Amino acid sequence: MVFLSKFISYLIANRNLIVRFGLVGFATFILNYFFVWLFYGVFALDYRVAVTIAYIITIAVHFTLNRTFTYNATESPIAHHASKYGVLLAINYVINLSVSIITVEVCGLSLYFAVIFATVIIMCSSFFLMKYFVFSHGE
Repeated sequence: MVFLSKFISYLIANRNLIVRFGLVGFATFILNYFFVWLFYGVFALDYRVAVTIAYIITIAVHFTLNRTFTYNATESPIAHHASKYGVLLAINYVINLSVSIITVEVCGLSLYFAVIFATVIIMCSSFFLMKYFVFSHGE
């Protein structure tokens, strides 16, 4: 019960940040999904290549929107945030590709489900990594 109370308090205290994070996440999810569809569905590239290209394209938009809109962290040099964001990207890429392989090869489901599953997992880890590591104001 104490955990639930603290969790609800955290959500309330960070509600504006969570909403902005959600808006950016939704926009980049749509962008990523579009590029997966384009490279896999239209250009018929291997799903691993399609996921990789879509991921690379999407990260530039994701970084910029989170830095400026979500976390309002423009006072620090971009290189400082970019190097930390690189660590986040490496973690997220491993999650993204792993979930894609498990979903497609192990579960036999569509790559499009993999995009959704990976996004949910990455969303949760990214919020905390960006808030407390990448764009932390306590630098």
